[in-house]
Amino acid sequence: MTLFLASDFANTSEVKRTSPFASEAFPSQGYPQVTISPSHSRTVTTSGQFGIDLSGQIASSFAQQVKLSFRNLAAAVISGGARLEDVLKVTMYVVDYDPSNISSVTEAMAATFGSKIPANTLIGVARLFKPEVLFEIDAIAVLNEESNESSPSEPIKSVDVVIVGAGMSGVQAAYECHKAGLSYVLLEAHDRIGGRARSEVASNLGSGVVDMGAAWINDTSQSEMYKLSQDLGLDLITQRAEGAEIWEYKEGNAFSAPYGEIAVSETQAPEVEKVFGALYAVNPSDERVAADLDSLTFSQYIECTTDDATVRDLAKMISRALMGIEAEVVSALWLVRFIKAGTGIENLISDLKDGAQYQRIRQGMSAFPQRLAQRLRPGSVRLSTPVTKVTQSSSGTCRVETFSGLTFTSKKVILSAPTPVYHKIQFEPPLPASKLLLSNSTLTGYYSKLIFVFSKPWWRESRLSGIMNTTVGPISFTRDTCSEEDEQYSLTGFIVGAIGHKWSLETREERKRLGWEQLKKMYGLVVSSIPEPINILEKEWIKDPWVMGGSCPGMPPGVLTSDAGRSLAAPHQDIHFVGSETGAEWTGFIEGALRSGRRGANEVITALTMRYPSTDKTPLPISKKKVSPYKMLNFTRTMHGQN
Repeated sequence: MTLFLASDFANTSEVKRTSPFASEAFPSQGYPQVTISPSHSRTVTTSGQFGIDLSGQIASSFAQQVKLSFRNLAAAVISGGARLEDVLKVTMYVVDYDPSNISSVTEAMAATFGSKIPANTLIGVARLFKPEVLFEIDAIAVLNEESNESSPSEPIKSVDVVIVGAGMSGVQAAYECHKAGLSYVLLEAHDRIGGRARSEVASNLGSGVVDMGAAWINDTSQSEMYKLSQDLGLDLITQRAEGAEIWEYKEGNAFSAPYGEIAVSETQAPEVEKVFGALYAVNPSDERVAADLDSLTFSQYIECTTDDATVRDLAKMISRALMGIEAEVVSALWLVRFIKAGTGIENLISDLKDGAQYQRIRQGMSAFPQRLAQRLRPGSVRLSTPVTKVTQSSSGTCRVETFSGLTFTSKKVILSAPTPVYHKIQFEPPLPASKLLLSNSTLTGYYSKLIFVFSKPWWRESRLSGIMNTTVGPISFTRDTCSEEDEQYSLTGFIVGAIGHKWSLETREERKRLGWEQLKKMYGLVVSSIPEPINILEKEWIKDPWVMGGSCPGMPPGVLTSDAGRSLAAPHQDIHFVGSETGAEWTGFIEGALRSGRRGANEVITALTMRYPSTDKTPLPISKKKVSPYKMLNFTRTMHGQN
């Protein structure tokens, strides 16, 4: 008998599959007898999965139940943050076991795990929890976190930099510190990396993912995200931009229109061009202009620009669509700056070449921060570690305390968190009055997603784009978010602004029902038979305690031109602030988050090493195109990111 000592596997960095007891007395069984977890790992344990589909129906045959059970198991493992190759052990339970049925089990095992079959046990039982259930399977998986998450028994105590928040800006800041040779630790309150970039498996029918938050980039003006996508080996999906759209101004007044166009009267067209074209002429860097704009809400600004009620309503929808904030409360200056930061309104609302919604990521947007985090120093990432207090001493040392009781000391702190979340951390000495006003005054928009997953893209068969725009709600607009290569077919609905706040008061099931009824009603104008979705996913960002809102916080009138507004990206002694809303480029988008993270890290690197790192910053092209009233009004097409 071959004997393996524990020490032989003490430093393993991946799951080992072997049959250490195979000999003439104990022959090989054709599958691994033992699996050994990595030395630095976290366990994912699933409940028993059985042959039920997403409509709640249990398959009738044993073979169908086995196939569905393995699909459900794969979805459960992936949703827990593990990969199928991370599975150590599966246990299967079979009612009235019949050896003649074993082929369906072995086929499903091979189809699910390929060559990396885990250790497994099959147990015959008299019955399971329901008489019609014939097969059940559960699994134990391990996440190898040797590459980036430290062991609780060996916490990092003293580093050069503590980064708070593992969204895109925080991970980018950590990576810049890593390249500069600084020691660092990255603390994240959530149990995952990504912030407002969150990808989930669409259904148990495959491995295709959908994005619950940030979803788009482009390969021109969002140059840093595009370069990162190539560096990380991510696959780009060009956004669908063909087929008819469905519009609804008022309840009962719905119609379809060609992609990128909307019917406006001959008298309204020049008015639309005047209103939106005027945004190009505004120079928010002029102090007098900025003061005037910051004294008005965006709604008041539009009302000063046009008397046409329809054009006013359409213009106000911009605020709601971009940030989930109503035009009646957000500063005109803030929104004008937001538009300028996105290289102009025509690029900002576009899903064509150069547009903000031009490309999606097949692997999901969360792959950006997750894959980048894998390049960080082993032991540098701490998940589920909310920061509770930051103390700065006169000697230049920062002390960072966490809810879990861990304490870190550092020379610098980089805070990558939305401004409304600042108040969740106690600062000693307190933040200056300007920063406190900023945190307390910032507006948090309502921005949620309802994603409807189908077995086929039925809207494409009817020559529809997948775009629906309505002022009625609860869904304000939809997008086609399919991944054909993964056979993942979905429509994503966006619930934004005041309508969203009201809708949010309903139960989860009622919210889904209302959204689905609206979708059927609107698309039913064109499509005679609409199939039921195989899954509906929902994410309400305002209910996330570490995000507290939509794609980007906004500001009411009077804040941006005050000391509070001017302090947005300014350090407070040894604390540096990053996040998509702190940047002057692509504010509120994941491109802006990356650039802000690099900016904050460069501030720290310069201070600690007296070196001046390259910003590697590509100038942003500002759209100079003449504003088309037809293209301009197709603005309800955006979900962006993220801290």
